[in-house]
Amino acid sequence: LQANEILHEDSLEAISTFPRRFPNRILFSLPFHNVLGNDLLWLCQARNRFFRRCEGVCVTGDGYDVGFCRIESPIHRRLFRMRRKWSSLIDRIGSSETYDRAVFPSAVFRYRALFPGNYLSKIEVRRNMAREGHYRALWDEEIEAAKLAAGQSGEDPGLFWSLMASFFERCAGRDDVSDLRLPASRGLRRLGVKEVQPAIMRDIGEGWFFDFDQSLERLSRADSRI
Repeated sequence: LQANEILHEDSLEAISTFPRRFPNRILFSLPFHNVLGNDLLWLCQARNRFFRRCEGVCVTGDGYDVGFCRIESPIHRRLFRMRRKWSSLIDRIGSSETYDRAVFPSAVFRYRALFPGNYLSKIEVRRNMAREGHYRALWDEEIEAAKLAAGQSGEDPGLFWSLMASFFERCAGRDDVSDLRLPASRGLRRLGVKEVQPAIMRDIGEGWFFDFDQSLERLSRADSRI
């Protein structure tokens, strides 16, 4: 998991059974709930995050997904594809249970942005890191919308995310914004924080900015509970 991703505690037991239930499977996709602010569900995805530690599996780039390493030899590529195909078939035939992402509606929560002040800084950095061209232009769009929302919200976090919701809604269905697409026929919606989200997030509160000292204080409280 990356730093802004949290595995929901209610899914741990089920996920831990995967290696036994699917002995020939190498990669497993988990459902991702992408969250904006405190509880605005923005995008539902499936990403490879659970995998066997074996040759052929790698994480590249910023770790957006886990995948199979590129194998240059034609004979190796063919054998590798055959292995994947038949191992998946053996899993389906031999398993008494069928893996279905729907069984894990709360597997991973990915917090793309929690506090507006931190979010504004983050997207500026991401924009500056992007190469000239298409993706930098997309970051420019998001930065422009965020700055406008910041000015109109008067540093009210709830109002800020309500204003930003309209930006993300407008991105729905755009083929050039794969990271901003919404599920078909579904818009942004509110989550019940205490009922749905991981336990560690239920008392994080709401504010404009979350600083380093607050992070240390929360970690010290967690240590004392342990």
